[in-house]
Amino acid sequence: MLLDITVIRSGSRPRISYLFEAKQLRTSGFPIGKHTGAGGMGDFIECRYGQECPEAAMVALYHDRDIPYWHSELARVLEDDKNSQKQKLRTTTALSEISILPELVGELEIRHGRTDSTGEICLLHIFLDCRPSCARV
Repeated sequence: MLLDITVIRSGSRPRISYLFEAKQLRTSGFPIGKHTGAGGMGDFIECRYGQECPEAAMVALYHDRDIPYWHSELARVLEDDKNSQKQKLRTTTALSEISILPELVGELEIRHGRTDSTGEICLLHIFLDCRPSCARV
């Protein structure tokens, strides 16, 4: 499942658009790499998507485990990339906790350099619990 949402503010100029890229997360079949790689964060970083946006959001629809698990997976991928010879995620800040809406828990923010040298993109990470209700603790 792939979900792209664009919110465009109308009625005033300039018209500002805000992009949301949603990815499923599940330990079997939808690992964190689908969220961080091509088709996810990678498209924003490599300017295939949202090139005109200084900020966008990644929405993680997790189907198993919990937010701390997926936070640790995201942090692991970012750390592995930072320590690699050829960095793809181009992080310029550390992953940090933020609060966008009080009703949401586990929101994160991080900045990445873009591959076309036009600057940075700030990616907000929102985690939505899509586990069956019987699996929620």
